[in-house]
Amino acid sequence: MLKLLSPAKRAPTARELEYRDITSPQPKPVDSLYDPPSVTLSVVVPAYNECQRLPTMLKDAQTYLDARLSYGQQHRKGHNRSSSTTSLASPTAAEPCDSSSESSGSESTLLADAGSSDETLPGSPQSPGFASFSYEILVVDDGSRDETTQVALDYARKHRLNNLRVITFEHNRGKGGAVTQGFLHARGEYILFADADGATEFQDVGKLITRLDAITTKKMGIAVGSRSHLQGSDAVVKRSWLRTVLMRSFHAFVYVFGIREIEDTQCGFKLFTRRAAQAIFSNIHVERWIFDIEVLVLARMFGIPVTEVPVTWREIAGSKMSLMRDSIQMATDLLLLRLNYFCGVWKASTDWQQQCVIQAKLKALS
Repeated sequence: MLKLLSPAKRAPTARELEYRDITSPQPKPVDSLYDPPSVTLSVVVPAYNECQRLPTMLKDAQTYLDARLSYGQQHRKGHNRSSSTTSLASPTAAEPCDSSSESSGSESTLLADAGSSDETLPGSPQSPGFASFSYEILVVDDGSRDETTQVALDYARKHRLNNLRVITFEHNRGKGGAVTQGFLHARGEYILFADADGATEFQDVGKLITRLDAITTKKMGIAVGSRSHLQGSDAVVKRSWLRTVLMRSFHAFVYVFGIREIEDTQCGFKLFTRRAAQAIFSNIHVERWIFDIEVLVLARMFGIPVTEVPVTWREIAGSKMSLMRDSIQMATDLLLLRLNYFCGVWKASTDWQQQCVIQAKLKALS
């Protein structure tokens, strides 16, 4: 009975295994999370009917990331890279799934510098691997009924953004399904998912990197953006009383079910090391709003360290969430999530490790 009521992991359709960008009129096959990384940072943007809000979010992200990229290139000649530093832009097949040793922190420092105290363009050209920074933006159109895919591609053409890719679903799967699919095909050593509404200040990714670097163990770690410090602020006070009551009830429900270390589980701004993403997103079952909770449950089961980082956030009009309907669905999904893991119906599989080895061998033969 529990299996019948619970969501099952759904195989992607053929269309979900290809992406579009501005470099070719034809769709291309997606990459695999189990391949070695080829860029420093992937930004996964789940988007459903977001043709109005998406361009602003993309502009904020591109402005920050291009500035970070340009700053590194300007200091390339003056930077003496340590001989022990490996550039993530050209990973070796010898480490297909990250090594089991402690993270050296070189690339963590590289990214964290971009979020330090300098308000114009933080960073130190003396940081190991500074000039090797690269990024991609992966928009996942979750079966939108509007022109979200076209808007994303038009933005890329207008701004000559060759490293923006779009995966388009035939049918709506839910935010969790969109994020999962994006992560499974991301190229980054670090992978961030950021909501398409742009409610979180994008440059706060620097704060997440700094904290992630501090907790990463065996190249595993997760940094989650948090709005819990905003209680009492205008952004929260102006919410409807119904939304406030429902969200507080949800957080109480989550606390009772054992997720107590993280105060804000639902903020759409979370950063993962690639190795942590491999472990988590190979096991995700939930495709709707509650997937954030499953991420934290799996992190606990794998022993992945998680840190909560205050971020700058503002309320953005146009939310796709139906308060009553989705709150009931979230409560139901949360109960099913708890029962499935408690009863052993869902388990944290380590098959992803073997998948990494297989992908590395295939790469070596190609």
